[in-house]
Amino acid sequence: MRISGVVKAIVYESKKMQVISFETKGENIKVVSWQPYLFVELHDYVSITGEMEFTEYGSQLVVSDADYTPPTHALISDFVCSTVGVGSATADRLLVHFNDNLINRIESHDVDALCAVPRVSRALATAICNKWTEQTGKVQLIQFMQEVLSQSTPKYRNDLRFAAKKAYQAYSDQTVKKLKEDPFRIWAFSDFKKASCFANAMGILDDDPRRLMCAVEEVLYSQLNDGNTVVKTDTLLNELSKLLKDGTLANNSLDIAIADVLNNGTRIAITNINDNPKFALATAAIMENYVAEQLRGRINNNPLPIIVSDSEIDKYLLPSKHNLSTEQKNAVQLILNNAVTLVSGGAGTGKTSVLYCVNEMIKMAGNNVLQVALSGKASQRLMQQTADDAFTIASLLNKVDINPDFLDAYTMPVVHIDEASMVDLQSMYRLLQIFEGRPLRLVFIGDWAQLPPVGAGLIFHKLMHCKQVCSIELTENFRSHSGINTVAQSIKNGVLFDANKNVEIIEYAHQDELLNLLEHQYYINTYNNNEAHIIAPLKSTVAKINTRIHKSFSQNRVIVKISQQFRIGDVVIYKKNNKHIGLVNGSTGVIIGQTDMTMVVNFGVEGIVYLNIDEILDNEKGQYFLQFAYALTCHSSQGSEFDTAIVVVEDFKMVERSWLYTAVTRAKKKVVILTPDNAILNVLNRGFAFEQIQVGFEL
Repeated sequence: MRISGVVKAIVYESKKMQVISFETKGENIKVVSWQPYLFVELHDYVSITGEMEFTEYGSQLVVSDADYTPPTHALISDFVCSTVGVGSATADRLLVHFNDNLINRIESHDVDALCAVPRVSRALATAICNKWTEQTGKVQLIQFMQEVLSQSTPKYRNDLRFAAKKAYQAYSDQTVKKLKEDPFRIWAFSDFKKASCFANAMGILDDDPRRLMCAVEEVLYSQLNDGNTVVKTDTLLNELSKLLKDGTLANNSLDIAIADVLNNGTRIAITNINDNPKFALATAAIMENYVAEQLRGRINNNPLPIIVSDSEIDKYLLPSKHNLSTEQKNAVQLILNNAVTLVSGGAGTGKTSVLYCVNEMIKMAGNNVLQVALSGKASQRLMQQTADDAFTIASLLNKVDINPDFLDAYTMPVVHIDEASMVDLQSMYRLLQIFEGRPLRLVFIGDWAQLPPVGAGLIFHKLMHCKQVCSIELTENFRSHSGINTVAQSIKNGVLFDANKNVEIIEYAHQDELLNLLEHQYYINTYNNNEAHIIAPLKSTVAKINTRIHKSFSQNRVIVKISQQFRIGDVVIYKKNNKHIGLVNGSTGVIIGQTDMTMVVNFGVEGIVYLNIDEILDNEKGQYFLQFAYALTCHSSQGSEFDTAIVVVEDFKMVERSWLYTAVTRAKKKVVILTPDNAILNVLNRGFAFEQIQVGFEL
């Protein structure tokens, strides 16, 4: 069947499915689409083809095709009512007043004529006309795409229709004009292969400058996804040759990109254009230059020091009743005397003790402390260990967005950025933006050997080697289980290590043996309420381990009624920041009980939390906020510490020194490493991930 009407509501949407409420001739129908290219938007006027399906949940139309279509006179009332603020009574008055001439009035944007109808304001008339322009623009776009892609394969046709809809959100009724001017504009909403298919359908040749310029952007964007903000010439040429499958076209692409920059083009940026040039997307270059300028400006305009005598710091007692070490005292003085300071150190070297002392000294001097971290887990730990408030970068940005005066309460603050080695370029850029023009001290705290940022860029690691930045590395380790620190130092130095009293190494030959070993190790290392977590590189490995351990250990446990895949005793992780229940993304705990409507979880530091089904399950996406946590990825474990870390080494490129170092240093008492033969040596030989990241940031 085929029907035309208005999208009244988006009931549910995921990457693969959309459910809408669709109004046609006054009747509401539930419509389901399983193809993203057929997805529609709220208030769209479309024609839908499909078959009615009858299920236990009622009838629904399953879509096989959908097109934007001009509203007919028969359905003009539905269209007018799709405009926000227009009810059926207003639509009826317009229809009665203009009879068959309403479409012409709207199409010609005759706002004055529409305003002549009782209770139709100029704003409402303008909204109706604008809605018509938007709808006809979508119709023209789809008709244009269908005409251009008539000879393309169904897959490319469908994918490019979907991309065109996304392009419309950017270009509105100018979309067809923009795509005719440069078909490769659709690349921003798809990929190079699909954009090339679209351009070919429009008769664009492979050596067209627009295609070659787009190829450069594709390579730079791909490199950005790998963390690199700049790309060397030889790397760019090599990747262009792979993409274009033609060395001559690759060289031509490079020439076109350079010419574009010399002609003041704004799509890419080039550094050292006459000598070993490096290429970057303009947005990445802008952010790196901004961060460098902001930090340079603060360093060159150093605020007056916060005067605290050496004797005061010598006498300072931590909550543990210990004094600071010489390294820690030096770190405190650096922070108090400089605009920008960097403190690096591994787990157990007392970075938090430095912050605790600094915070007290700063507040005694009448200044403010503002603590931020990238992850919810890190910000929570910062609050717990320093007894001062802390924000995630995202939550602080949100507070300032809602209330631009929020930072006025912090006069000349010292801003601590914890876990700074994890902070990517975009996060640093946005953080420095909100402080622009405000006096402050910046303190970067982190561990250079841990996993680098997930996003693009490398700020902390570059600042470590910058002479203008006052920095210190804490090397003295205060943990009693020195065997873990010995292995951590060996990993840092790339030296093969042996087992010791705190670190056990077990070899495995295949996946089945690994799962059997993990089951045994988890059992013996969680005995007597010892906290242990398994850390593995791949999400797929983590999922297999969690399934195996859950199945082995929970067979005789009580099922949780509100979410029956869980049982009392399961180890879990919460994967969302939820301030209403006091949990952050990364909070780990154990299910200890249930009520009729809730699951009871002991999250340790966060305490006992009663979770209802809406706090466990995201109904819209069909994903669980609460997941098994017998095993975690290394990124999920970052910022946490456990009594025992059971580390699964797999011999992949992504498992390098920073991965192994981060996994091992999650343990406070004991590490068990399960590894294939020679895999640890291969890990050490791969070096650190950050060493392979190319960036343009420098002071």
